[in-house]
Amino acid sequence: MLCTGGYFANGGILAQIKSSNHWSEFQAKSTKRHIEESTVTLLQSLQKPVTVKTINELAKLNRKQQEIQQEAQKLQVEAEQDLQHHQLFARSVAALQVAISMGAIAALTRKRIVWYVGLGIATIRIRFMVAGTLSNILYCLLLKSTRLAPNNTNCST
Repeated sequence: MLCTGGYFANGGILAQIKSSNHWSEFQAKSTKRHIEESTVTLLQSLQKPVTVKTINELAKLNRKQQEIQQEAQKLQVEAEQDLQHHQLFARSVAALQVAISMGAIAALTRKRIVWYVGLGIATIRIRFMVAGTLSNILYCLLLKSTRLAPNNTNCST
């Protein structure tokens, strides 16, 4: 089954929320790292020995902070991609609604030109739908080729 526009909207929002959570954790680790660095600086200025535990904690915080940053950036990219897919499907739905309205107006006013305008807008809708579907197919192929496809994607198998 192919992904739909709603799937991409929800996926984009969830990825953005997870990214925000990671950035909050990154900020917390950054604050903790600055406190540890201040402790080291203070101990050095007082010419007191810096414990191995403090040095190890600083190194651990640096590693963890880099991991969190990479994950947050990855989630931000995922959110942006999902929302771009969603926009194509949303434009398709909007064009369909306008085309239906134009068809109704054409039927009430019995004017062919309004009917043809509605058909033109329906053609635009089809183009957005095809673009959204093709981008979805390419998205799924890219995920599968890089083995990054999460278990919960609705990509066709």
